[in-house]
Amino acid sequence: MIILHDFRLSDKAVKTLSDYGEPLAFDAQQFIKFPALVGHPDLFCCMGWQKPIIAPNTPRYVINKLKSKNIDFQFGKTLVGDSKETISAYNVAVGSSLVIHNKRYTDPVIMQNLQDKIFIHVNQSFTRCSTMVFPEDNFITSDKLIFARLDKMNKNCLYVHPEQIVLPGLNYGLIGGCMGVCGKQVFVSGSLKKIDDGEKINSWLKNLGYHIVELDSTPLFDGGGLLFLG
Repeated sequence: MIILHDFRLSDKAVKTLSDYGEPLAFDAQQFIKFPALVGHPDLFCCMGWQKPIIAPNTPRYVINKLKSKNIDFQFGKTLVGDSKETISAYNVAVGSSLVIHNKRYTDPVIMQNLQDKIFIHVNQSFTRCSTMVFPEDNFITSDKLIFARLDKMNKNCLYVHPEQIVLPGLNYGLIGGCMGVCGKQVFVSGSLKKIDDGEKINSWLKNLGYHIVELDSTPLFDGGGLLFLG
């Protein structure tokens, strides 16, 4: 199991992750110049399909590691860069029956893989950052409009205020960027005790049967998600 994480994740968090797989620090500074996002794996890798869809310019060391572990993946067509047309092409929230993204920026290969999924078009394009997707179309989001759309569809969705989530260089981060799921375990890059909505998140996840692994005792850190591959 390879676990992609922001290269700025704390040493304590990485050590905890190592009990569950092989952590691999993600660093895309050669492709993205915006400091807040240079370590975010969810800008280059779209999860939720039978195999991940990754950008052709995903750092070579990451591609080599996936190949060495015989982890199957599919290349998209978009090269991730700093423009709004390319930076969020793979940052797509993919559920069991639906996909949430700004279709103006969605990578063409992801669009081709929609099959029977419903596409929900929204104006903001960092939907994987803002929304954590769980099996059977359960969602946690820090985007009010996404929450409203899912609530109207009678989906099980929890809204979380983002203001206490840390994203260095910006005023705050987003809840999807703080989490990763592997089986029935939810990994959180920090402590839920550090945000006002923490107990609400804790109860919601436990009601779905998830065990929560807090990687550190620090405030939640938006590192572009924790991606479990393999």
